[in-house]
Amino acid sequence: MKTSTSILLAVFAFAACSETAPVNSPAPKKSSGPAAAAGTNATSQPSTAEPKKEATPAPAASQPAEKKVDPKVGLVPRMADPGYDYFGDGVAKDGDAISVAALAGKAKDHAGKRVRLSGTVQSVCKKKGCWMVLAAGDDKVRVKFKDYGFFMPLDCEGRECILEGTFAVQEVSIAMRKHLLEDAGKHDEAAKIDKPTQEMSVVAEGVAMRKR
Repeated sequence: MKTSTSILLAVFAFAACSETAPVNSPAPKKSSGPAAAAGTNATSQPSTAEPKKEATPAPAASQPAEKKVDPKVGLVPRMADPGYDYFGDGVAKDGDAISVAALAGKAKDHAGKRVRLSGTVQSVCKKKGCWMVLAAGDDKVRVKFKDYGFFMPLDCEGRECILEGTFAVQEVSIAMRKHLLEDAGKHDEAAKIDKPTQEMSVVAEGVAMRKR
């Protein structure tokens, strides 16, 4: 009887040990070879490569400003005689100039055309120099300046000049005649004006004026 009891106790003890003993699972095998080394290095080594920088575009080369050339003046060689003062575009180096008297005799033929004119300054605007009158005897040509872009010396009476510009014959109103005379300081003459008149004029692009 004692022997049977001892056997049963031994069986129960063995069963209890089997239920509580941990089951040893086989340890995972470490992979080896180049792939494993690459994986290890990828995770364990910090990246030392610098980030790629975007290429900065080179600044565009600056282009020189295009020089504007008056189609009437073009690239004609300009007069450069040191005995003259030059205004506006100056005048061409070569070319025959028509006199005030000759222009007056062929005014209709030259109306609306470009002329090269020579003459002596009879009067000039005393406020700004924004116009002058060339005269030869009784013939006179009033000269204004293109785009109000340049002016004459206020004391240029008596100086010889050559100019280039567009010629016209136009009517000058009573009010304008008085205004022009007052600009010239001729107030007494301005007070006597009572009718319009026809006047020869040139809008000059350039003037060469002989020095005193």
